[in-house]
Amino acid sequence: MPLDLKDRASKAKDFTSSKLSNTRDRYSSQSSKNINWNATIKPPPPPPSKPPALQAHLPPPSRTHNRNDTTPPPLVRKDTRPDSVSPAPPAPYRATSAQVTSNRHSGLSVGARDRIDWANLSSEDKNVFFSWLDEFFGRYFGRPVGPPADAKEKAVDASPTAPASTPRPTVAVVQGPHGSAAADLAHYFTPSVHWDSPWYTSSNPMPAPIAGSSQIAFTASWQMHGGTKTLYAGVLFSDLSMCWFSVQFPSSPTDPNDLARIKRSAQFLPRPGPLDVDTLVAAHETYGEAVAASAEEFVRTRTVCDRGECWDLASFALRQFEQWPQIPRPVPSISRTHGHLIFEGRATGRGQSGRWRGGDNMVRRGDIVEWRSVRLTMGGGAFAILGNPDHTAVIVADTVPRVSVADGQSVKPAEIGTLEVVEQSAGKLPARASYDLSGLEEGEVWIYRPVSMLEYVGALLEPHCPDGVNALTL
Repeated sequence: MPLDLKDRASKAKDFTSSKLSNTRDRYSSQSSKNINWNATIKPPPPPPSKPPALQAHLPPPSRTHNRNDTTPPPLVRKDTRPDSVSPAPPAPYRATSAQVTSNRHSGLSVGARDRIDWANLSSEDKNVFFSWLDEFFGRYFGRPVGPPADAKEKAVDASPTAPASTPRPTVAVVQGPHGSAAADLAHYFTPSVHWDSPWYTSSNPMPAPIAGSSQIAFTASWQMHGGTKTLYAGVLFSDLSMCWFSVQFPSSPTDPNDLARIKRSAQFLPRPGPLDVDTLVAAHETYGEAVAASAEEFVRTRTVCDRGECWDLASFALRQFEQWPQIPRPVPSISRTHGHLIFEGRATGRGQSGRWRGGDNMVRRGDIVEWRSVRLTMGGGAFAILGNPDHTAVIVADTVPRVSVADGQSVKPAEIGTLEVVEQSAGKLPARASYDLSGLEEGEVWIYRPVSMLEYVGALLEPHCPDGVNALTL
């Protein structure tokens, strides 16, 4: 294990923990093997064996992990590191103590777009485009870039089930006027924002912008002092920005907008940027083998993971690191986000498009793939439908893209190549499958790299902003 990892692990062991509540989602996924095969056509032949060039990149045979085994998972070989190095991102924030609460929720449906009409872009598409520009210039200037703090506030849907047209949250997520979901929530706590109710007094104290949200992990605590009560809460969003807020209020009822008696405050961390090659490869060496081996163990034993939903394979594989306290906790599965986004792509009637993110140059064993409303041809006239609307799988073999890739580069799904995965779904045992992205005809795909929560996000989730974290305020 690298020396810096040992150092981080020794610090992680000293972190204090607070009791957090885990929220369980209520969604069900479509069968991961809900393949619409044409009955008149024979099944396609098995995929060809891996080329010799790819075999050299594969890690040594995996060791499966029992949830009661406290032996650290194996690290993979380091001879897969690429030669080129992209510029390093800004130094990550550091925390001193915390514990992660992970939430499991279904994503939101987005239909595939048939065309791009540049003259009549929707507000959502414009926000996505400008968020990419903000990310680029933020890295270029070395500071956050986005709309000014006094920009007009954007209403946030707080209904239990968001509209089916709401875009899926990723790093290129449609954000509000402040550049990240956490900054938008922090704005709600500024003195100029009117509160409609004393929501902070309820047993489930969710402020209006996130009430009923399926895109967060949340933890809270209360403190009493005489006749004054204080609510402290932390929120981790699916764009991996984080917000901490507090409300101090008297025990007797009062106007929630009486700022002389109601004290409100918020701090936040913006969504993290792309990582350099060394950090991403080191993350793979720390988490990748254990994540892939976890999924493969369910195939070997012919048992379902957790509830048997597709999402559970990824979430369980990331949660298993709780049994190895010497290893920093990875980013948990938050809605359909599973770490550092390294690729996003889509296909419409106009063809394929996509973007590579971060300094690594390949998809690696232990990465996690998300599909949305995908139709993918399989050869011989057969096709697969992945996601209704969402589907999750664990990648179990390295994939070298068919083209050279770099951070921010336009890369089509077909240029990624074939993904070998382990997947499961309700009523279907975990199984292996291969999907060549050159057959992607409709839908969207995201690939994530498991990474350290503390190193990437900047803090673990707890009700109070940890000491030493350079959190921002509005």
